[in-house]
Amino acid sequence: MGGIIACLCCYCCLTTLKPKSIEIIALICNIISIGFLIWGIADIPWDDISTAGKVFFYITCGCVVLTLIFLLGLMCIRCSGKINTSKNSNAKCLCITLIVFDILAFILIIISEIIIFYNMDDKDDDYYYYDYYYGRRRRSKYTNREWAAAIISISAAELAIICHSYCANFLLKLISAKTDTSYLDYMEQRENNSNNIVSRTINVFNQPTNTNQLTFIGYDKDGHPIYSGKNQYFATTTTNANGK
Repeated sequence: MGGIIACLCCYCCLTTLKPKSIEIIALICNIISIGFLIWGIADIPWDDISTAGKVFFYITCGCVVLTLIFLLGLMCIRCSGKINTSKNSNAKCLCITLIVFDILAFILIIISEIIIFYNMDDKDDDYYYYDYYYGRRRRSKYTNREWAAAIISISAAELAIICHSYCANFLLKLISAKTDTSYLDYMEQRENNSNNIVSRTINVFNQPTNTNQLTFIGYDKDGHPIYSGKNQYFATTTTNANGK
């Protein structure tokens, strides 16, 4: 539940930030995830962990380091001022690569977490001692520091990877839109532009399709002149003050 709340807060926060700020947050997430993974490497009891758990964990570390390198490359492109022009396609490729490696790292760290917890719990279940008053009792084989390294370091690294992937996702949207504003401002500007389209009303007057002048053809029985135009006849009438 806490992870979901953290993800929602991260999403809402990123919508109001500009790309440069998002890149800084992504860099911080990278540093945090690397720091917690180093803690795990240092204090997790790897002697009791299977080869699969070690492999998945170390591959995760490699993916996180690669995302840091790709992010630094993206930040260099932005500093050059070409991220929305000639280097736009390169920046989008870097963002997509970041997202792919974030997904891969998250899947691998979940698998390694399951294996590490299973191995530690399995070894810990066999560790008993005899108490004089209470008989055979179980005690933990591992210290609190080792359990903290296994639980806290991996969980914190997972959250940092998730936040990093959110940052990469927003960066991809903003780079694709070629904008330096926040995602929220970009969507508002886009909506305003669509609502402010100038609509022109063309007034159509009934005019004869034949632009030739009317031709006088004579008078009617009352002496009024008759004109002809496109096979239609028009008679002019005059009315005096008495309506005649």
